[in-house]
Amino acid sequence: MKRQIFVGMLFIFFLLNISSVQADWTPDENELAPSKDTYLSISGVLSEPAVNFGGAESIYVGDGLKGICMGLIAFDLSSISDDANSLTFTSTCVSYGDATWTLHVSVILNANWNELQITTVENNLDILNIYSENSANVSDLTITGSTDEISLNLTDFLDESAITLVFSPDVSIDATWLTMSSKENSYLSSYSNPPHLTFEVPKNSDDSDSSNSSIGVIMGILVVGIIVVIVVLRKRKPKKA
Repeated sequence: MKRQIFVGMLFIFFLLNISSVQADWTPDENELAPSKDTYLSISGVLSEPAVNFGGAESIYVGDGLKGICMGLIAFDLSSISDDANSLTFTSTCVSYGDATWTLHVSVILNANWNELQITTVENNLDILNIYSENSANVSDLTITGSTDEISLNLTDFLDESAITLVFSPDVSIDATWLTMSSKENSYLSSYSNPPHLTFEVPKNSDDSDSSNSSIGVIMGILVVGIIVVIVVLRKRKPKKA
């Protein structure tokens, strides 16, 4: 009976451990998670320009439930290797509305802002000008009702220490918006593709040589082992009378 209880407790612990792993997302090697993220409610009947959304689980961009919103996602690039040769932003998203619209993406270098304090009213990022003029615009992404992922090449910013991506919608498009998961989203899992950066580092030829050398050593050991086994088996064969 005690044995059955012990096995049952181990099984429950195993299930709980799986749940804890699946309820969390961590970046893989050569990936970066956001250092901070939020959205700002700019204008419209439903807007709340004085409210901070830094702790929200979703990032809103477009004309939706909080009026017209802009998204902000910051990344600390200081840990990226100097020999990295590419940088890409990727995120799954959910888009709403049937119209086709343009998502403007701007980059602010080394911006200083607190995700739990910044609002449309209180910020030092010149947000309203970015929204109305799309200043410092890096790229335009076309969004439709079926868009479920956005991607952006940011290789030109590899030498920067920190960047803030600013996502803003077309001024004239109503009732169209998208959402991305924030880093606070409790539903992120190992299967999620939340906002993150991916960079590539060329393989070191020394590492390749070392790997080949290790494989050679292993193969050599296997060959010697096979030879030893054959010799031993031959010695054990009974002599003919």
